[in-house]
Amino acid sequence: VSLASKDRPLGEILTVLGAKLGVPLRTGRDTADDKATLLLNERPAGEVIRTSEYEVSSMAGKDRAAVDFIQTHHYSRSFPSGRFSFGFHRHGQMVGVAVFSHPTNDFTLTNVFPCDRLEATELGRFVLLDEVPGNGETFFLARCFDLLRRQGIRGILSFSDPMPRRALDGSLVLPGHVGTIYAAHNGVYMGRARSRTLRL
Repeated sequence: VSLASKDRPLGEILTVLGAKLGVPLRTGRDTADDKATLLLNERPAGEVIRTSEYEVSSMAGKDRAAVDFIQTHHYSRSFPSGRFSFGFHRHGQMVGVAVFSHPTNDFTLTNVFPCDRLEATELGRFVLLDEVPGNGETFFLARCFDLLRRQGIRGILSFSDPMPRRALDGSLVLPGHVGTIYAAHNGVYMGRARSRTLRL
């Protein structure tokens, strides 16, 4: 079975590969503990989030609690220029943060969405703690999109970078990820961005 075809959905590739290996596969969450994007599934079969135990709150674009959470739990350890931030809470305890930002070039948004640059935003950071049950990402993302829609946002752009980033000494800086949650939330894959070399 060839897994290299660009036309095959990620879910299909993971299913086929998992069947070949005899184990269920998933992609990792954007947490500090991730070492790779493809991990053996450690979640119990049938695990589903109990949405009644969770709530989403709007936060200031650069809320201190959001900054601290992202810098502690997101693999990049950096906070983007936030326009909108949302907290994901279970019984009052923060278990996730989503930050929507504005890219440095307006064309990044207006090239994709036929609207004013301020009617679109980019999902700059998204992270949940591993303790959040399965489907938590999609549930949280959907609530964020609903809140943004109420604020007049018509388009949301997100990027995923499947390429691991290493420092010159070979140490892993960023593990990379493939954007599984975006696809699960009916995101439209628009293709790869222009390739470039970044020196860390």
